[in-house]
Amino acid sequence: MAASQPQAGPPAGAAGAPGAPAVALAPPPAVVQDDALLRTAAASVSLLGPLTLSAPGRIDPSQIPLAEEIVAYLAVNPGGVHSGVLAAAIWPRGVGQAVASATIDRVRDWLGTDADGNYRLMLDPSGRLRLSDAVGVDWFAFCTLTQRAGAARSPQEESELLRRALRLVRGQMLEASAPGRFSWLARTTLTRTVEQSVVSVAHRPVDQAEREPDPEGAAVAAALGLRLAPLSQLLWRDLIAAQHAGHGTEAMKGAVAEMARVLDGADVPMEGETEALIAHLSGPGSAAQA
Repeated sequence: MAASQPQAGPPAGAAGAPGAPAVALAPPPAVVQDDALLRTAAASVSLLGPLTLSAPGRIDPSQIPLAEEIVAYLAVNPGGVHSGVLAAAIWPRGVGQAVASATIDRVRDWLGTDADGNYRLMLDPSGRLRLSDAVGVDWFAFCTLTQRAGAARSPQEESELLRRALRLVRGQMLEASAPGRFSWLARTTLTRTVEQSVVSVAHRPVDQAEREPDPEGAAVAAALGLRLAPLSQLLWRDLIAAQHAGHGTEAMKGAVAEMARVLDGADVPMEGETEALIAHLSGPGSAAQA
């Protein structure tokens, strides 16, 4: 049975500052958290890049990769799952109930208890295993900050909240995971949802530029978004245009060269819109010539 699937497309957004996006840039958070909670949480899991997990307990180092995958699976299924569903996802080739139960117990001890003495890996009244809301999850924080940005009272507040969301992005989702692990991820829409959301947030400064041009802010946002979505030519175009506007043709050429290296490495052709932008900005009549 596959993991529950996060919402694939952004829902209608709330009214906020003038010029706020007509639709939300990311799904609403399953659990309302933010970057401040991530910094202070005794237990947290980061999915927006290589998987990282902090926990207060002790565990045999050889058990950490398996334990991290279990926590990651529960993090993307915040409504909880029955132990049999968890076992089928983590051990797709099968596992004995005794082994699965012992492993879950070790993970529960590793995550420990909160200030009230409740386990952070909980068994809810319906018999589902789930993480407590005290466990920080960077994806939830990203969605929370993005949602707050949509209801911001000023463009400046919106920009700051979106910058905070993008700073949570460290690389491609669950990058460099151990071979053979996370096979369940391909059966969800999570990777696509996360990438679409990050690209939308990173592109937002370009939409805002009609009101208040900020080439430096657009360049930073695009670069952060490209950490997770390195093949997004929309973000490469944003970066190229921002570098040209802020620093001239030579800076733009550096961004073009880096894009070409990344696209060639993935055997992805350059889009016509990207080629046209480069040709336009490289022409003798373009502004901000170095």
